Amino acid sequence: MKVIHAVSIEQLMYKNFIKYDKLIEMVNAVFVGSNATSVNIFIDVYSMVKILYKNPNMIIEDYSSLTASVINLCAHLRDFFKTRYRTTSKIYIVASRNTPAMNTLLYPSYNNSIKYAMDHMLSTDDMIVNNMELLETLCPYLPDIFFIKGEYETGVYMYDIMCKNEMLGNMNPNIIITRDTYNFQLIPMRENTVVFRPYKQGGGDLSYYLDKNNLFEKFLITDRLVTKNDIKINPGLFTVFLALSKLPERNIKSLFNTTKAMKILDEAVSTLRLHNGYNSDMESVWNSIYKDSFGSIGYSIFKARFDVIDIQSQHYGFANSPYSKGVTFPNLYDPETVKLINNKYFKKNPLDLNRL
Repeated sequence: MKVIHAVSIEQLMYKNFIKYDKLIEMVNAVFVGSNATSVNIFIDVYSMVKILYKNPNMIIEDYSSLTASVINLCAHLRDFFKTRYRTTSKIYIVASRNTPAMNTLLYPSYNNSIKYAMDHMLSTDDMIVNNMELLETLCPYLPDIFFIKGEYETGVYMYDIMCKNEMLGNMNPNIIITRDTYNFQLIPMRENTVVFRPYKQGGGDLSYYLDKNNLFEKFLITDRLVTKNDIKINPGLFTVFLALSKLPERNIKSLFNTTKAMKILDEAVSTLRLHNGYNSDMESVWNSIYKDSFGSIGYSIFKARFDVIDIQSQHYGFANSPYSKGVTFPNLYDPETVKLINNKYFKKNPLDLNRL
């Protein structure tokens, strides 16, 4: 008989807390020589709550546990950079269901698995929705912690914030806390952007970083279980690679297997038919890589796959929509109000206010 053990929200959320010794190891590796005195930290809430839908044996004892876990993750990260590196931080908590209507039009099964979970795990979904509302209410009163919620992909909002920060002269490093492959695209899209990927196994912290120097190698080894030592492809081609292969995290099925997709790009780059970097002209890309052996796979299929994955294409639609006007960053920092909220809503799982 298989014994099913109950698990709490706190236990599941703890998987996103990277231990300090592991954080030190990653920061020292990826920011060696940096003189930055402030960092921008992006917390991908979608990649955190997705695991909740996959745990039917999860116990919901306190509806505010999820909010407390997210805020305490902010405290964990802020305290780390402040005490270890004397570095200040702006923290962006980004939430979305990652099921934009425009993507479903282009690719009908886009992120179907999460849609199904939301429709069938109603108590879990209700708890998550309520916590997003609580975070939206609470965050404006916390110092330099901003909550962003919308219908577009979380990566689109992160990209938008990074671009706006740069326009305002904020060129500080961007650190994304996420497990979501989709958001790995941001690494080559903006300068000084890295992903810290939480990964816990057997009680140990095996979390790792991805940057523009190791993106393909690390991703292929850890996510696609493929070892390839001689990688000539620029990380700017990561989105094209996903469109050619697969993105199961959004229910985008395989067009070519991972090895074949890498070979297609390798050959096109080696023969100088394809620009070895980010490409926005997909017709030109298709003409550079297309072979008769592709059979019934045509340009329109490839283009639709690219458009639903590519953050810059998605951002163009977002920037020209009314939704972009609704993204604001209210900063109403008020310690007394936060203490009152903490005492009222978080008695069982208090917010770690001293480290914020």
